[in-house]
This record gives sequence, structure tokens and C-alpha cells, in this order.
Amino acid sequence: MTKSFSCIYDNDAQLDCFVKENGLLDVSNLLIQIFSKEEGYLVSLHEQMKQRFPSATIMGFSPTEMTPTRKVRKGKVFLSFTTIEEKNIKLAYYDYESVLRFELSNHLQKALERKELFLCYQPLVCLRTGEMISSEALLRWEHPKLGPISPARFIPVAEEMGFIQEIGAWVLNSACKQTKAWQLKGMHQLGVCVNVSAKQFLNPSFLDEVKLALKVSGLEAQYLTLELTESTMFQNLDESIDIMKALRNTGINVSIDDFGTGYSSLSYLKYLPINSLKIDQAFVNSLQATPIDTAIVKAIITMGEVLSVDIVAEGVETKVQADLLRELNCQYAQGYYIKKPLIADEFEVFAQQLIMS
Repeated sequence: MTKSFSCIYDNDAQLDCFVKENGLLDVSNLLIQIFSKEEGYLVSLHEQMKQRFPSATIMGFSPTEMTPTRKVRKGKVFLSFTTIEEKNIKLAYYDYESVLRFELSNHLQKALERKELFLCYQPLVCLRTGEMISSEALLRWEHPKLGPISPARFIPVAEEMGFIQEIGAWVLNSACKQTKAWQLKGMHQLGVCVNVSAKQFLNPSFLDEVKLALKVSGLEAQYLTLELTESTMFQNLDESIDIMKALRNTGINVSIDDFGTGYSSLSYLKYLPINSLKIDQAFVNSLQATPIDTAIVKAIITMGEVLSVDIVAEGVETKVQADLLRELNCQYAQGYYIKKPLIADEFEVFAQQLIMS
């Protein structure tokens, strides 16, 4: 007779471990009961598990033997199943983060068509004149059960599951169309910055996708800036430089995002065909506190002047930071001190107010 082994572990000690005969409840029912008890979590893994293990009979705990919800959420969950063909005992391990990743990957696949994904826009201004020159398009996800999901959490899931190409293309097209619409409403010189993932950037069709987005939207290339992280470029530096050159030849701007936190060697920097560097907010946040970070920011700004590269400070949250950056001759800035990311309608109102003032 086939047996199923199941156990739940807390962070510190084993809470429950037992061997049961066939007949345990479907694990998805168990997880629904566990995760719906706190903070509105409702997790159903049955379909996902069936897709990953089509020959498996999924097994789990019975409700009478469940450990307290809070301990399960903080601990590690072991889920077991037996395969029909092999009659073997298989053990699958999922901690809380893995369970959540299953939930995100399942919903993310259809989040676009359900219109759960949307863009916010954060103004980028000239520190000298206060004029808004561009916005950064920032992807957001309102999950129907879990509420707002941080991009730091769902973007890696999108990359892992292979959704990032479709999502990235949607972001690019949407940002270009929206910016062109704003230009037609009187914001004639407004540009837009779009973040690009490594997989998207190194895809052979990426350049054609960007050109198509510009053609369909009617946005001129000079108003589009593509932001790459240092880690993205250094996955394949030679290929990255070729792609950046092709983008620049098309008239598109290229920026290094989060500069100072990645892998860049200064010896390579002079060869990169870029328009701008964005100083990572970690340095900006410490401007008032540490002379070292102030010196680093000053050095980046000076380097930008020598290389004829624009410098943008991100994460500017106070007037003191903005004033100090201005004194250091930083050209541009964005952050909550200037304005938080806004949905399209709110951004339009803000931009029109700037024009009128």
C-alpha cells in the first residue's frame, strides 16, 4: 500500500511529523484554510501543482492536525504526494515564500489581460530651473487578493516564468503612447524613461520592438530614454555596447540606472554609448549624514561633466538633499520631495499645473 509522508517545521523546531495512509485531504484545500486566516491570503495551488506534476496525486494535512496559522506562515511547509505510475513516495518542499511565488506566477500570467497591471509616472525635473523634462514609467500591480505587490517581488517571478518579454513590451508601448498623448495636450517637450530588464534587453528582437513602439505611438525617438542597470550590461558587455550603439543611432537615449551599486569598472565607462547616469538613491539618502557619500556623489557628477553625460539623482526626499545636489552641479533629480509616482490622470493634472505656474 502506498504511503504519504507529511510534516510541518517551525523556524526553530519540528512541530509535527507523521506518516499517513492514502486518503489525506487535497493540499490546496489545506492551504486555502491556512492562508485565508491571516491578512486576507487565499492560496490555491491545485492547478499549479497539477501542471508541474501531472502524474501526481496531491496529498496534505487534515484540518484536525493543522498547526497554528501564525507558525505555519513563519515556518516551512512540507507537502507530499505520490505518483500514480511509479507508486513512489515523493517529497516536495515549499516555504511560505515559495507558496506566495506560486500564487504570483499563477495570477501574473493573466494580470495583463485582467488589467491588474498599470503604470505610474514620476516627474524628473531640472534642478536649476525646476522645469519638468521627463517622467519615469513605473510598473505597478494590484493583485485581486493580496493587494499592491512590489515590483521587487513580482518582476523576478515574471523573469523566471518567462512573462517578462510580454510585460516589458506592454510597458514600453503604453509609456510611449501615453507620453505622445500628453505632448499633443501641450506638454510638447515631455520625455519618458522606461526600465528594461536584462532578458528583454538581450533579446534579439528588442531593437525592432522599440522601433515598433515608437512608430505605433508616433513618439519621436529623442523623447524616449531606456534605463539599464549595470548588472544588465555586464551580463554580456560587448553585446550590450552593440545594442546601445544601435539604439543611440536611432536617436533613443540610454541611461545607466542605480549607478554605483553594480559591477561597473570605470575603465569601461568611457566606452559606453550612454546619455545619462542615475545616481542610486542609497548615496542620495546619505548625503546629509556621511561625507563619504557626498564625496562619491560629487565624484560621479564631475565624471559626468568630463564624459559629457547628464547626471540624474534619484530618491530625492528632502529640500536639503535637493539644495545640496544643486550646489554640486547635479543637473536633474526625481524623488518624493519633487513628487511621488502618480497614475496617469494625476500626473496630467500635476504637469498642467506646472505649465500654468
